[in-house]
Amino acid sequence: MRYTGVDGCRGGWCVVTLPDDGLGSVRIEPDFEAVWKNHRDSSCLLVDIPIGLLECMENGETARRCDGPARRLLGKGATSRVFPAPCRQAVYASNKSLAKQQNIEYLGKSLSEQTLMIAPKIREVDELLLREADARAKVFEVHPELLFYFLAGGKTLPPKRSKAGEQARKEILKRMEPRTEDLLNQAAALSKQYAALDDVLDALACAVTALKSQCSFQTIPENVPKDARGLPMQMVYWKP
Repeated sequence: MRYTGVDGCRGGWCVVTLPDDGLGSVRIEPDFEAVWKNHRDSSCLLVDIPIGLLECMENGETARRCDGPARRLLGKGATSRVFPAPCRQAVYASNKSLAKQQNIEYLGKSLSEQTLMIAPKIREVDELLLREADARAKVFEVHPELLFYFLAGGKTLPPKRSKAGEQARKEILKRMEPRTEDLLNQAAALSKQYAALDDVLDALACAVTALKSQCSFQTIPENVPKDARGLPMQMVYWKP
């Protein structure tokens, strides 16, 4: 069995795969179509991207029911690491200005530059999941900050781009997965124009979570709502 973690990066998508036995691998895929095509035999794929999108306010709520609880878990000083997902209309907008207008129209608020930057990747995943029924059974949304929170025993780590944050994440992964050093060496051989170290660490946290949990997760929220197209609006995680 193989377990795959995926994180967006400059070169497309950073993909870490861990089999039950043997060597793991780090690859850069150009788009999510290639991620699914080349890794669909994995038991599950955990990806750091919003899955399941609002198309209007629901009961006055302007954000998915998973976004707020995730921020509250990380606590003061770290809430900005989890941002509200855009509405589907904004994700499919032809430019940033229109995306902001669409989000204001349907959810009553604008979008941050960070959200606008990843909107094309959200669209890639949304398009594939709406088209591929098999993918909907295997691809799950995660947030690496939450994965590390639970892997650390319920502790919010320092920012991932700080030296302390980088070291803490490496130590956790090495403790959980003995192949971590080899995978980091594989990643170091990749050009930095494709994936930064924090992308690799996030994708590895996703793969480790998938492997250790054997694709059996807990969810935020516990009772998972679906969006207008039938996609679950949740974040999955695993507690050691």
